[in-house]
Amino acid sequence: PSDLALLQACLVRLKAGPSQWSAALDLCRSSGQPWRAASLAGGLPYGRITPETSDDADLGEEKKEEGPVEFGNPDRALWKRTAWAMSRAIAGSASSPAASKASELEGAIYALLSDDTETGLANPSLRSWEDGLLIHLRSMVGRYVDEVLAAHNDVRRTVGVRYPYRGTEHGPYEREQLTSTSSIATLHEADIFRALGASPYKQVRDEASDPFRAAIAAFVTGSHEASAFVTRTANDASASSHSMLRFITHLAIYLDFAVPGFLPSLGDMASNGDDDGLPVREYYLLRYIELLTSDRGLWHLAALYTSLLPQPMLVDVFSQFLTCVHDDGFRRRVLRQMRDFFDDGVDLVVLRRTVRMMIFEGGEDPFGYPFLNLIRGGKQKKFGHRAARLDEMLSPSDICKMHSVRWLCYVPEHAPDALVCANLLLRELILKSKTDVVGDGEETDPALHCARVFLTRFLPSDTVKNALRQAAVEVEGAGKDQEGVLTVDEVEDASAEYGALEAYVDARVAYDRWRSVITSVSPECATPGASMASGSVEARIANKMERRNFIHQKRRIGLQVSDAANEARAKLMAVLTYEGGWLANPGIVSQESVVDEDEQTTRVQEMAGLRTSCLPCTVFLLHKVLDGTAEWMEVFLEDAARAYGEEGESMLSEIFGDRDVAAGPGYLYRSCLDIAKTVASDEFNLQESFNREH
Repeated sequence: PSDLALLQACLVRLKAGPSQWSAALDLCRSSGQPWRAASLAGGLPYGRITPETSDDADLGEEKKEEGPVEFGNPDRALWKRTAWAMSRAIAGSASSPAASKASELEGAIYALLSDDTETGLANPSLRSWEDGLLIHLRSMVGRYVDEVLAAHNDVRRTVGVRYPYRGTEHGPYEREQLTSTSSIATLHEADIFRALGASPYKQVRDEASDPFRAAIAAFVTGSHEASAFVTRTANDASASSHSMLRFITHLAIYLDFAVPGFLPSLGDMASNGDDDGLPVREYYLLRYIELLTSDRGLWHLAALYTSLLPQPMLVDVFSQFLTCVHDDGFRRRVLRQMRDFFDDGVDLVVLRRTVRMMIFEGGEDPFGYPFLNLIRGGKQKKFGHRAARLDEMLSPSDICKMHSVRWLCYVPEHAPDALVCANLLLRELILKSKTDVVGDGEETDPALHCARVFLTRFLPSDTVKNALRQAAVEVEGAGKDQEGVLTVDEVEDASAEYGALEAYVDARVAYDRWRSVITSVSPECATPGASMASGSVEARIANKMERRNFIHQKRRIGLQVSDAANEARAKLMAVLTYEGGWLANPGIVSQESVVDEDEQTTRVQEMAGLRTSCLPCTVFLLHKVLDGTAEWMEVFLEDAARAYGEEGESMLSEIFGDRDVAAGPGYLYRSCLDIAKTVASDEFNLQESFNREH
């Protein structure tokens, strides 16, 4: 390479340290400049070493004694003063127009080799903060080595007066070098950084104010400055930047590992004006995690850094973060990270808190997640146009709550908690639904529609089965109920509660369907024409055809209403006759449960409130179905009687076949009276849910 490229390579290797300096000398030799390698290699102290010898027993050779091997430069002091003079000479000629970049680089190399601080700092090729630090530190080390060698040679000179030891011939040069570097003798690390901060060169001053270089300065100076830097950075505006906050956080993590007692000695640090301080490590970790969770592009790092927090703080911080994570794919990724980085079982503790926060607090997503897309498109087409119209009533907060339970549906171990949280949300929705004035059903009752959407489109259909299976597996594996998980009794209790809530929602939906059918289907059909009074063969044939068409129409609309009524009646009765009583056994409040005691108490109160409001409503709706269907059937039969007289009154069996009795008005009116017997029965515990208001 050219002289310029060669000198650049040598300077880079010299700044890289002793391990790379030998490579620089080899490069000079391989470039055809062995003289340059010789002129630059004179700084190694002179000495002698006796090599180790070995006794080769196999060859039977006797142990040979070898003389000492010399190394280094015996004229090092002379060489160093020459290098000093060369650096000064090159610096003096640098201002001339003929000065080249190569000369500038060569002067920088000789200034570093000779510990010429003043010349090195003035060299344009060493005009950075790092270069200034290198110049000072090399000079301090070089000065120390020179002092040791001079003292050693002074002793040897007093002994070898007549026959001087080799390497001790340059005492005047040694003293001259020590005199030239006397200012370095009293230099401390703090002095170096003050000098760099007050450098006459703007670039060096600007770099000295950089917070990363301030960190280097603090830790090179000593523990006191390091402590001041760590605590001072908390209130420094530069610490709010991503790169600086990342640096100081990693520094705190490293110090906590490498020097366990250092950070605790700094005391607690106040966070955001709070009275209660935090340990330094946790303080910076929290700030960095806050930064990570505020940028979607950095979310994949949140679990790793949060895992370094103490568990109570971890659960609190990460639960808050997960309330903003809604994409199914990323949820699965975060869940895998939680199970990899967190202690066993902590992921479930975090998710329990997350889901409850989302259900209780709801609210809008700060990142603007399009919740409505979760129910639009293909899913709406599957459930029909009416569902699409009703879905417009759902708010993003409603969908967020429903979607939150999916956090617990990704792995089998979480299934029992998914069931408990599903019940929690269903209780909230049903309590908000209308029971006093049913009106137009789901169309005027967003909470009821939300409950139906949750059951049909958000919660997996096998949730109960998976929860019971998982509870059994855990007991089978441990031989008893394990700590930190729901017990078998709790899961079975939650399963019964879920069945009761699902039955009520199904009953309300079936009632809405019946109401829609009976208000849209007329019990009357077109009256047959006058041709039926004629006695001709053609007229009789026409009358039979008209009668057949009339019965066909009656059968179509009659079965439509009858089927809707029977479905509504069956599902409403399923609520009233629910095994053991609908929500009649809420369980007991236990301090040993993983479910918070306050939540258990609230659950008992909510279940009692649901019985008080929903059971009378169910009775009312059942009576309305039976009574309304009976009235419709009366008009239905009257229409047939008007068309065919007495024959029309007997068409019931011809229209409904073997279902004629159940479809008859009389049977339906009697069924209305039977509701009272069901309510009065002690088997289903219904009476206590009725008060004077009902």
